[in-house]
Amino acid sequence: MHGSIVREDSAEADLFKLLIHDLSTGHVIRQHRQKDYDGKFIKETPRPRTQAGTSTLTSAFEDEKKYELTELGVQFVRYTMDDVMPSIGPAASSAANPPGNAL
Repeated sequence: MHGSIVREDSAEADLFKLLIHDLSTGHVIRQHRQKDYDGKFIKETPRPRTQAGTSTLTSAFEDEKKYELTELGVQFVRYTMDDVMPSIGPAASSAANPPGNAL
């Protein structure tokens, strides 16, 4: 998020995990899955487990699991990025009627 590699036990790593968790539980992103023509997810065949394991957990920043926008996510991004939402600032009516002036 900040352009540099951070420690797994850092606040930046925790923020990244929280962001991914919130986006995925909100159905905005999901892990990539193969689909058939009708949009049904295809069941993956389990990979055989390797005998030689590691003593560390999977990194929050590993690149093996790809994420993709859901259809809801596509609409969400379009909604927030295409100026559908008004910009933050004074509303047109509040500029015409400054505070303290009665109608």
